[in-house]
Amino acid sequence: MGVESELALAGQVGLLLRERGLTLAVAEGTTGGRIGERLARPPPSPSRAAR
Repeated sequence: MGVESELALAGQVGLLLRERGLTLAVAEGTTGGRIGERLARPPPSPSRAAR
């Protein structure tokens, strides 16, 4: 799985959580906040994801 598809997947998960009013707790010891950042970022548009 490439970086772009990982970002798209994380963005979709974040979008689904927000739509349902759910939250997710993550404990990030060595990721420097990247997991939460990716979940909070909106997924790329289909035209950008295809690049």
